Amino acid sequence: MRNKRLVGALSVALVAIAVTLYAFGTARGDSPTPVSGIVTHLPDGRTEFTLRNHASASVTAYAVNAVFQTRGLHEGWLRDAKTEGEAALIAPGKELTFVVASPRQHPIVQLQAVLLSDGSSFGDAAWVARLVNFRTYSRQTLSAVEYDVVSLSTQSANLEDYLSRLETQRKLRTAGIPRPSEKIGTNWAYRDLVGAFNRNYHLAVVTAKSRLECSGDATLSECGKAVSSILERGAVAVSRP
Repeated sequence: MRNKRLVGALSVALVAIAVTLYAFGTARGDSPTPVSGIVTHLPDGRTEFTLRNHASASVTAYAVNAVFQTRGLHEGWLRDAKTEGEAALIAPGKELTFVVASPRQHPIVQLQAVLLSDGSSFGDAAWVARLVNFRTYSRQTLSAVEYDVVSLSTQSANLEDYLSRLETQRKLRTAGIPRPSEKIGTNWAYRDLVGAFNRNYHLAVVTAKSRLECSGDATLSECGKAVSSILERGAVAVSRP
C-alpha cells in the first residue's frame, strides 16, 4: 500500500512537470523548454530568479510573476529588449538573473511568457498578449521622447530653456499615461512605461548637457537632432520589429 501511494504521488508529480513543460513547449519541434526559470534563495535571505534561454533564438521580452504568500500580494516584471536594449536581451545559451524579493519574503515566482527574436512566443496566452501590448506602448514612449527632443529644441531660447521644457514635457507625458483597472499584469506595465519615459528623458537631458551641438555656436535645432540620434542608438540596442 505504501509503495502504491508513493507511485501515485510520483505519477502526479510527473504529470505536473509534463504540464509545465507543455506550457512552454514549442510548435517547431525544438527543446520542449525553450526558456526555464530558476529560483534561488540566497544566504542573506534574498530571492533571485534566473531566466535561462535554451532556444536557438534570443529572448527579446519576458513576463515574470511573483506571489508573496505572507502578504497575499503580487509583483511582476515586464521587460522588452526592443526598447530597453541589451540589458533585457537573453541570447541563445545565455541567462539573466535578477533579485525578486528582499530577505525572508520567499515568494512563489513563475515565468509567465516570453517573446523570441524569430517571432515566436511561449507561455500563457494572456501574458503573451500583455507583452505584445507592452512592446507597442514602450515603442510609443520612445517615439514620443524622440519627437519632444527635436520639436522642443526649435522652440527654446537657450540650453537652459530647452532642459526646462524637456522636464515640463516629461511630467505632462507621464501624467497622461492612463492608469490600468486590472490589478495584475497591466499595473506593472503602467509602472514600467512610466519608468521608460523617465529613463529616456533622463538620457535626453544628460546627452544634451554633454553634446557640443547644444552649446556655443551650434544651434539648438542641431542639438535636438543629435540627442534624438543618441536616443535611437542608446535606448534601442536591438533591431526593431
